[in-house]
Amino acid sequence: MTRTRKKPQTKTSNNNLWIIAGVAVVVLSIILIKGQMGKAKSETSSQASENSSAAAVAQAAPETPEEQFNRLYGQKKPVFAFFHSNNCQLCLDMIAVVDEVYPEYEGKVALVDINVYDEVNQNLLQQFQIRAIPTEFFFNSNGEIFSNVGLMSRDQLREALEKIAGE
Repeated sequence: MTRTRKKPQTKTSNNNLWIIAGVAVVVLSIILIKGQMGKAKSETSSQASENSSAAAVAQAAPETPEEQFNRLYGQKKPVFAFFHSNNCQLCLDMIAVVDEVYPEYEGKVALVDINVYDEVNQNLLQQFQIRAIPTEFFFNSNGEIFSNVGLMSRDQLREALEKIAGE
């Protein structure tokens, strides 16, 4: 019978184990501390948010796109009504164009963002006879309307927004 001899553990291998265990404890401590700090910040900001949002909710419930459109159009403001969904590729491409170009006209032209799959928007879909998406309607302050069905280039959208902004 052959016996294998166990090598005696050296201080070096024991030291390595202690170092690894120490590093693991430090890493876990950092993770736990960060988690507690994030939780405390979240609680503080949510309390502040609750206080300010409670006042806002007391003033008025959020407008539906239909209410927003009716208010703005009634005030004879230039309005860009954007009908789209969040899952068709042309719509996603048009959303990217709007996200890039519209900020240049914010304050001059009101954007009414209308998701065609949101039940609250069904009256607007019927009112504007939406048959394809994306569809864009542009209203100037004189009540003149023009529309586009499909994807617009950045330049086309700029031109349309300039036309209704009165620039």
